[in-house]
Amino acid sequence: MTMSTLTTEVAVTLPQGHGFSPRRMLDVALTAVLQAAGTDIPLHDVLVVSHEGTWETQVDQGLPAWTTVHYSTSGDYAPGDVRNREVYPELYEDGDEYGDRVHHPACAYLLDFDTEDSYHGRQGQDGVTLHSRTIELLQEWVGTVAGSLSWRGQYVGEWHPVTVPITYHPAPA
Repeated sequence: MTMSTLTTEVAVTLPQGHGFSPRRMLDVALTAVLQAAGTDIPLHDVLVVSHEGTWETQVDQGLPAWTTVHYSTSGDYAPGDVRNREVYPELYEDGDEYGDRVHHPACAYLLDFDTEDSYHGRQGQDGVTLHSRTIELLQEWVGTVAGSLSWRGQYVGEWHPVTVPITYHPAPA
């Protein structure tokens, strides 16, 4: 059986010399998604794994989202914007407008949140609401460290920079 999921990417830009390790960034991302879901799973109970260039949660833990942090061992994950044609050169011919779109913007870390389409949280929120609230919480955090973020949902090809505080408005019960 194939499971469908909702994926949201968040590009986090931090000031030079920020000192946040990829593992610490994963803790920040997990804290945001767990808080957005209203779950009380302690971070020390979450199983995570590291591969070259990623830290991620393991599946089948009852988490609201499989969470991944992409990073570079030599500095920012993406020192400059990366275009679709750079990632998938075989798919685009010269002049192809989609090939010139940003695949991911310049960022220190690229986060992925992946939630089952059937997800419903404690307050009945769906995956879209979970991801929206997670972005809001990450925006609050990134503001405290003089950083910024952009996000892209899987159904929207464009990146959306968050330049002003966003406000979460829960749906009426």
